[in-house]
Amino acid sequence: MAANGTGGKYAFWPGCVARGAAPELYTATLAVAEHLGFELVELEAAACTGAGIISDGEPYLQDVLNARTMAFAEQMDLPLMDICSTCVGVHRLAAEKMRNVDYRIRINSHLAPEGLEYRGSADPRHLLWILLEDVGEDKINSLIKKPLDELNLGPFYGCYIVRPERTLDFEQNPTRKDSLERLISLVGATTVTYDGMTKCCGFPILTTNKRNSLAMAGSHIAEAQGLGADALVTPCPLCHLHLARDFAGIDPLVAPVPIQPTAHYSMGGIPCDIDGQVRLKDQDDAPITGFFAAGEASCVSVHGANRLGTNSLLEAVVMGRRAGRGILDAVKNLEPVSISEGDMQNAHNEVNGLKQADGPEKVGKIRAELRDTMMDKCGVFRTEEQLSECLAEVKSYQERFRNVSIDDRGNTFNTDLLDAIELGHMLEYSETIIAGALARQESRGGHARRDFPDRDDDNWFKHTLAYRPEDPADGPRLSYCSVNMEPQYREAYPLQERTY
Repeated sequence: MAANGTGGKYAFWPGCVARGAAPELYTATLAVAEHLGFELVELEAAACTGAGIISDGEPYLQDVLNARTMAFAEQMDLPLMDICSTCVGVHRLAAEKMRNVDYRIRINSHLAPEGLEYRGSADPRHLLWILLEDVGEDKINSLIKKPLDELNLGPFYGCYIVRPERTLDFEQNPTRKDSLERLISLVGATTVTYDGMTKCCGFPILTTNKRNSLAMAGSHIAEAQGLGADALVTPCPLCHLHLARDFAGIDPLVAPVPIQPTAHYSMGGIPCDIDGQVRLKDQDDAPITGFFAAGEASCVSVHGANRLGTNSLLEAVVMGRRAGRGILDAVKNLEPVSISEGDMQNAHNEVNGLKQADGPEKVGKIRAELRDTMMDKCGVFRTEEQLSECLAEVKSYQERFRNVSIDDRGNTFNTDLLDAIELGHMLEYSETIIAGALARQESRGGHARRDFPDRDDDNWFKHTLAYRPEDPADGPRLSYCSVNMEPQYREAYPLQERTY
């Protein structure tokens, strides 16, 4: 090992989070250092870098604190190692500012009472960089005992370890730009790259704009999972905590953090044309008079089953506007239609039946079990065995739902009643999702059958249509319709398999 220090020895600053909210990072670092044979001398007297706290109100004080930490490392004549990407970014920014000799003299006037002086020689580095630059890829590769070859890992850098590039010395050390991808490859896992991996996790605005903060975290998780990531890997304990504890509500000390599907996985929907008019695709596109759909409830089939960023703009904004205009044109020529007494009575019976029910089952319990079952057995990656088990469990939840009861039996703002009605719908379309997945013996987009890993355009280049049966015990009736490959205003895009 060619370490930049005295015999593989480093001045070690763990930071605040790794010694508090994320102590698993601190423990893991000590274990890795021992296994790789380098010594860590912890800077127990050093202070917080002040990122986002002191920096906003007292940036000069922040520089004094970070000069003090770097002076401790210089005093030991050891290179400084951080395990928090925020810390390494802040330390390097402070070191860059103190290249100005006059400014460094001012800063040192506050360190002198402790007998400290920052000489300007510190080169703070993250453990991630030290592993690749000092330990070396060859040595790490030689020490791998059990490759993680069954895992797809998404790197999540966060902010401070990727910008500004000048401060992080990327020009002299180009491997720092893709250090996580390199390390993931070394341990045998497959790297899943995605747009959000170098963006902010949202933690800095958590206290001022929690909604947007959690939305940022959720969008990164959803994007990585949409491309097949089993887990995220991050060099930043703040990102680690925010993605896990703040967004997912999980303490990473107690349990692993799952990457869960989000609403992006509501692929497909009610079949309609580009004006929102719902049409029976397997019946010569016959329109259902007065029935329109838009947004993620609809399936216009203008760009396949893409469920990432384009949906909101195209389906909600563009197609929503067209549907609004389509409705306006349609109502001009529609005659009023009376709702039949039978339909009115059915709706009345459903509501009253739930309000008067006194069964032992509770909505929340069935809903939680349904969520876990669909997550575990009908996720993106599925097999016939898993889906069959999932279907049987959903059927059992449907039976239990017959004996459900609610606490609020009133008529005003009755959210208990709404939750119960919603659960009934969820149980019905969960069965539909499973039935369609069981029938489709191929892999395509967000439907990855491990027992049918290849895409099969010869047999499955078609839309699945599901119809409610006369007898609920029969399950949904499935039929299929062709994909429109004859656009009006341009040539159709040639079929292409998704390979990333």
